[in-house]
Amino acid sequence: MANTINKVLSTSETGLSFLQRALIIVTALALSFLMVAEVILRYWLEMPFLGIEETSVLLGLWLYFLGAAYTTRQGSHIKGGIAALVLKNQKTLGAVRFGGSLLCTVAGVVFCYYATSYGMYIFSVHRESTYLSWPTIFWVSSMLAGFVLMTLYFLIEAMRRYRELRQL
Repeated sequence: MANTINKVLSTSETGLSFLQRALIIVTALALSFLMVAEVILRYWLEMPFLGIEETSVLLGLWLYFLGAAYTTRQGSHIKGGIAALVLKNQKTLGAVRFGGSLLCTVAGVVFCYYATSYGMYIFSVHRESTYLSWPTIFWVSSMLAGFVLMTLYFLIEAMRRYRELRQL
């Protein structure tokens, strides 16, 4: 039973990772296209469209938060490696790493709480963007999605580090 659950969770996480990569690529390409279109419209055709700037910020936020979550999943975010230099005992080092992952998970939960509170506020006041009149919850939801994904990946890392610590 546990083996089946692990396979389902692993497959789900792999699918989520694929979806993130695809969204990052599509968002980056769309953002690049918008920048080129803005330059052509503004400087060659002398017809600026301010909606492109709003859309660029939207895509930029989604790109930023999806990229941060994907980087967290990969474990390629910036880390200090001083513990490995100072601590020679592998069990102590494993405990420190587990504690760090647990601390990041707790911080992620706090960030999710505040992002959710802010998102609920924005949703309740029905705020819209200036030029396109799109609901600003589209912008705020990028932050919430990024924090939720980062917290999930830190939790997965903490569980993996806990299993490693138990084996030492």
